[in-house]
Amino acid sequence: MIIAGTSSPASGAEHLISHTLDMRAPMVGRKPELHGAQVGVATIFIAALYERLCGWDPSSLEMSDVQARLLSPDESARDIRAFFGTLADGVIEEFQHKGLSWDAKQAELESVSSRWEEILQGIRSYLKPSAQIRSILSDAGAPTKACDLGLSSQELLDTVAHAHQIRNRYTILDLGWDIGLLPDAIEEVACASEVL
Repeated sequence: MIIAGTSSPASGAEHLISHTLDMRAPMVGRKPELHGAQVGVATIFIAALYERLCGWDPSSLEMSDVQARLLSPDESARDIRAFFGTLADGVIEEFQHKGLSWDAKQAELESVSSRWEEILQGIRSYLKPSAQIRSILSDAGAPTKACDLGLSSQELLDTVAHAHQIRNRYTILDLGWDIGLLPDAIEEVACASEVL
C-alpha cells in the first residue's frame, strides 16, 4: 500500500462490500458488524465470482451489448440516490471519477479480452477456492453467511450490486458489470458460494 500510495492493493471488492454494508447500516436500522467478519463473508462471495469469471469466454463480448448496458450519468445518479440516500452525493462524486468515455471503455475491454489468458493465469495462481475459504472461516468460528452478519439475503445481494460505486478503483465487480456478468449472476454466485 505504501508503494502504491493507496489502499487498493489490499482493499479490493470484498472490502467495498463491507464498507457498503457499513454505509447502509444506519439507513436500515442495523448495527454494523466487525469489518473483518463482513470481509470474510464477502471474500467467499468474491472467490466464487472469480471462479465464475474464470469460465468467461472473451470472444462472447459484444461491444454493442456493453454500450447498451452503460447507464448515463443521470441514470447512475438516480440509482445511487435510491440506494445510498443521504450519502449519495459523496458516492456520486467518487463514482464519477470512474467514468470513461466510450472509446476509453472500449479500448480497456479490448485490452482485457486480448490479454485474457495472461490475466487468467494470474487469477488462477492466487485464487483459493470459495469452498476452501468458507471451510477455513467456519473452522475458525467466523461468519460464513449473510445471516451470520444479521443480513437478509436481499440486503447482501443489493449491497453487492452497488458496492462498485463507492470507490474510484476498478475491481472484479466493475469487470463483472462491464462484461455483463453482473448484476444478473449475483444471486447465482451467492447461492453457489453458500453465503445466502
